[in-house]
Amino acid sequence: MELLQAGRLKLLFHEDPTVELLAAALFTPAGASVEPVEGITLLALRSAFKRSSKRSLVEFATLQDPMGSAFVPEVSLDYSALRFQLVSEYTLPYFELFVETALNPCFEQESFAVEKEALIASIRSKSESSFTLAYEELMRLTYRETPYGRMPYGTVESVSSVTADGARDYYFSTFFPEGSVLALSGKAKELDRVAALLEQLPSASVSRPVFEAPIKEPVVEVVNRAGSAQTFVMIAFEAPPVNHPLYPVYKLLNTVIGEGIGSLLFQELREKRGYAYSTGSLYPSRLSTARLLLYVGTSPEKEGKLERDLGNLLRSLPDLITEEHLERAVRYFEGTYLLDHESRSRRAWYLGFWEALGLGADYDEKFLDLVKSVTLQQLREAAYTLSTSPYHQVTVRER
Repeated sequence: MELLQAGRLKLLFHEDPTVELLAAALFTPAGASVEPVEGITLLALRSAFKRSSKRSLVEFATLQDPMGSAFVPEVSLDYSALRFQLVSEYTLPYFELFVETALNPCFEQESFAVEKEALIASIRSKSESSFTLAYEELMRLTYRETPYGRMPYGTVESVSSVTADGARDYYFSTFFPEGSVLALSGKAKELDRVAALLEQLPSASVSRPVFEAPIKEPVVEVVNRAGSAQTFVMIAFEAPPVNHPLYPVYKLLNTVIGEGIGSLLFQELREKRGYAYSTGSLYPSRLSTARLLLYVGTSPEKEGKLERDLGNLLRSLPDLITEEHLERAVRYFEGTYLLDHESRSRRAWYLGFWEALGLGADYDEKFLDLVKSVTLQQLREAAYTLSTSPYHQVTVRER
């Protein structure tokens, strides 16, 4: 892997000369946790990188389309990113267009209104999902009064309040802060000139919050939703941040509990008892205190029995985990992780992701080995911590 410096921007390059393509992911520390209004980061990036204000939409597309893809924004709590791919022979002219756009973002009123309405429509459509509704309510509950208690895409009310001028001011005050990294994977040309070009990117200062968010006592909230065909239960346990030594252990524990048809939730609640329409677990990587989430969807008449047996499963979790569960989880985790690295775009994304979270791009090679080295005793100890800890729960049911 090659490392270059482009002013405040770190440039990482993983060479793959087999195809004349280059994938890129530009990460910045300016995630949703630093924004003054929920959703403004995503809206500002979508509008800014739709086109350069120096060119019409048709002229911009005519230039960009033959060279590569559009610039696709992505916003999480701890970072924001821009993803794109290009044909290798156009490396320099494509990045010239990228820098032109970054310096001359488009916040023209009509174009901004289109992006704003599209984001609002997307937010409204999410409310139809029991999973999304439970997740949003649980995040606001479990991260109450912290920067993580917000959705990166915002709410209808928060996004509606953002003006084109407000988004433009936020963009220029926030991007691109120190700690930004551009990760590339594929075949590139004239990288030295690209690095020099990227030094022109605007700079900003962003202080990313790192905080503790312990779960001190159990809380259960019920959301009554008209027209809900199922009861959906989601639970949050306190879990380590990404830089904690137990992070790989909890990643594997997450796989044991809820990933795949061999997971404990699937086997114990769906296969053996027939409760669940859907089961699963999530363990999002966070710089501050994280959460391990479990979820189960069932028919309304089975809600009582489901909650009873789910509680029993959680209390007996350490005893349920066997060597067979460990071996299955390692195979499943390794397979999905390696599959997710097959494309150039995902390889670039992971390089930038680990670097943006402070673990370094080389952690991508170490991480799988760390997960594979987790012992049964470590899994059971982590499971015991979960089984004896308070948790937050949201239940979505028919009104």
